[in-house]
This record gives sequence, C-alpha cells and structure tokens, in this order.
Amino acid sequence: MARVTTGGRYACALHTDATVSCWGQGAWRVVPSGTGPWLPVDVVGLGHVVSMSSGYAHVCAVDQEGSVWCWGDTGVGALGNGSLGSSVNPVQAVGIDDAVAVSAGWSHTCAVMNNGTVWCWGSNFGGELGDGTSTSRSSPVQVVGIADAVSVGTGDGHSCALHRDGTVSCWGANDWGELGDYTTTTRLLPTTALGVTGAVGLTVGNHHTCVLYPDGTISCWGTINRSYFPQALPLIDDAVAIDSGGGHSCALREDLSVWCWGSNTYGQLGDGTTTIRSTPVPVVGLG
Repeated sequence: MARVTTGGRYACALHTDATVSCWGQGAWRVVPSGTGPWLPVDVVGLGHVVSMSSGYAHVCAVDQEGSVWCWGDTGVGALGNGSLGSSVNPVQAVGIDDAVAVSAGWSHTCAVMNNGTVWCWGSNFGGELGDGTSTSRSSPVQVVGIADAVSVGTGDGHSCALHRDGTVSCWGANDWGELGDYTTTTRLLPTTALGVTGAVGLTVGNHHTCVLYPDGTISCWGTINRSYFPQALPLIDDAVAIDSGGGHSCALREDLSVWCWGSNTYGQLGDGTTTIRSTPVPVVGLG
C-alpha cells in the first residue's frame, strides 16, 4: 500500500500497483451504496494513480498523465466535470492535463499544475477558489496571481498554497484567522501568510493552517491555536511530516512518534482523553 487518505465517514487506499480502493459510508457515493459489509471496494475507471486526496464527501486523484479524476457527492461542483451532480465513478476535471498535486477540501478542490499555477473548483461562498469572485464553479478556474506553487491545501472555506521560495499564500474565509494575515477579513484573492519563510510543508484543516520548516519546527494559525497570524507550535522541533483533519493536526517526529493537537471531541488526538489540546500531546502506543 502506497498511501491512505480519510474523509468524513470513509477511507481510501492508493495501492502500490497504482489502483485505488475505498470503504465506509456509501451514502455520498464515494463507495457504492449497499456494498457491505463495509469492506474495501475497487474504484473502477482510474488509470495509473500517482496521488490522491479525500475531502468530506468526495475524493480526487491525479494520474500519471496529469489528469485529475474525482468522485463522490458534493452538489456544488467539487468534482470539476462541469456538473453539480454526484458520481460513484471517477469523472475527469475539465481542462486539467498537467497536474502534479491535488487537494480535496470540505466542498471544493484545488490542484497544482506543473507550471506552478493553481486551479480550483467547487464551492466558493467564502472565496476559496481564489478567482476574485464568490461564485461557485463546477469547472476549474485559475487562482489569480500564483505561478510558483509546489503544493496546495484546502479546508472548509479557505485554501492555501506553498510557494517555491517557502512562503505561503491563502485565500477565502478568514473568520478564525485561517489566512494568517493578521486579520479576520475574507479574501477573494490570495494574501500572504505573514512571517512564513522557508517552509517545506503545508497542511490545511477546516479553519486552520500549519506549516513545517526544515529544522523540524511547526507554525500554525486559525482555530487550532486561536491566532490570526502564524505562531510557533511548542514542544516539537523534530517533525518530519504534518497532516490535518477537520479541527486537529498531527506531526510525525524523527523518533517515529506521533503528536497531535486541537479538537479532541471524538478522541482524535489519541491521548486516551477527549480533552481539547492547544499544545501537542503524544499518541499513546506509537513510536
């Protein structure tokens, strides 16, 4: 198995033979309805998949040709095929043929092209598509002003891109400071996350954003630490990878332990409690 991604009530695996299988809640058409007893089901109609990302109710994958294929049920165009409908089978995002990465958010999707541009589609009520409007799109539109992105992350109502020089731009809803520009002002166009330089990793949750630096330190902003601008995360200085869920984030450390912080209503921090944590705690039994 090459990679596992998780969504609202389902999970998908990218296998070493470049195929994909999914399992879990089938009502969103990520997994065919009625395919119990909740075991992995092969996703048909995909070519050689090189990466994928799971949103709340949809999944998108990049194949070796650079095309993006999405499936699931969003109702706002997050599949990118020009339709608002759902699909249990992968459908191709219109006009995307040189993607290198994709990120599926709550109800929108963004992809990074080989030339460093970013294209997004789906819900745009908070400006999360970055095209200068708040009009939802069922086909990809280009994010204005970005031509050197290396990765992209999508949350509930905002998106962020990591630039080649290690800076970060964000756009969309900003009620919780998730754009990192010292304000709570919604931005229909990308704005710079202030103070972020030299980042090598980016992860986006529903209403927060975190970045990883080469020295293993992490900065976050938004609901995760109640901050309108990037702040250093305490206790961790040897992270090698980071990832976010809806309201929490986790880091893999050099000793292979995993530490998490943020929302913990369902025990998602893995520390044996349901206590919200503003500072990282180790996941019990790993490392």
